[in-house]
Amino acid sequence: GSTAGGTMMYSVNDGDFSSSIPTAVDPGTYTVYFYSTSSTNYYSSSIFSVQVTIAPADYDDLATVSVTLTDGIRLIFALEFSDLALADKNAYLQFSLDDGTVLGTQKITEATVDSKGRYKFTCPLLADQMTENINAQMFYSDGVEGDVYSYSVKQYADTVIANEATFGAKTVNLVKAMLNYGGYAQKYTGKNTSNLANSDLSDMAVDDKTVSIGDDYKISRKGAVTGLKIKSFKLVIDDLTEIQIGCQVQNGYDISDFDFSCDKGEVTIYEGEQEGYYYISIKKITPDKLDDIYSVTVTGEDSEITVYCSAFTYFKTVLESSAYDEKIVNLIKAMYEYNQASTNYVNG
Repeated sequence: GSTAGGTMMYSVNDGDFSSSIPTAVDPGTYTVYFYSTSSTNYYSSSIFSVQVTIAPADYDDLATVSVTLTDGIRLIFALEFSDLALADKNAYLQFSLDDGTVLGTQKITEATVDSKGRYKFTCPLLADQMTENINAQMFYSDGVEGDVYSYSVKQYADTVIANEATFGAKTVNLVKAMLNYGGYAQKYTGKNTSNLANSDLSDMAVDDKTVSIGDDYKISRKGAVTGLKIKSFKLVIDDLTEIQIGCQVQNGYDISDFDFSCDKGEVTIYEGEQEGYYYISIKKITPDKLDDIYSVTVTGEDSEITVYCSAFTYFKTVLESSAYDEKIVNLIKAMYEYNQASTNYVNG
């Protein structure tokens, strides 16, 4: 404001008056009081007021949520950002559960950008987390916290199932098999069993079904390598499946004496619990590849061994042995059907 005589005085929310024009940065509604002081030939004016609102800064907005159907169980949040948000290179999205457990974080700079300019953040989940609410929230360097966006794999799957005409029968069958796998995983781990992913899919029950795995999937080996023995075989069931082949390095040899390779991807070597014991790992096996047979070769100085194995190798062991309890047997059956539905989806 201005005055022909005297001085303009200001106060915010009944504070002290000052001749400085008031400023504020925090979002909210402020009442600004003002008057003009007396001067030659003039009296002081009355006190007037005006309300001023500062809107929250425009940072982020949720565009879509989706679930990967062939690359494991992953919830994808696609967000749109203002230029203000994109200028913050340290801003990150945090994934958490309702109980406050933080599942992970991902910076804006680490997100992928789709053809519409939306930033896509991916949260890998375990099979027994399909009914969990996943909360996604942005955190900025200036202390601003974005809105909390909550979604679950089950919500997405239910939408697909309810709209078969839009998504197609193969997609619906895959989603149902995924939920069924999730429900049996919950029973196996004992996690959140009052809210099973397959609670609405009684027709998908595998308890009384018979699943047979052919002899082609028996573990087999060709050759022998001096200084190393193959000792064990197991699966690690994470957001994607991992094959682990246990091996023992003999006295007088070191793990560095051997080269490891796989015909369908990379192998990683882990140190085991005992001295000289290691795991040969094949990671990131997607649902449609659970029936693939992998050739893992260990090469020494003058000899080599090739091990032929599959996730189905472990399936066969569990299904044909009486040593495993009902929960793991049913989980394996559900994984088998998840593989079949995934293969049909990919081939279709």
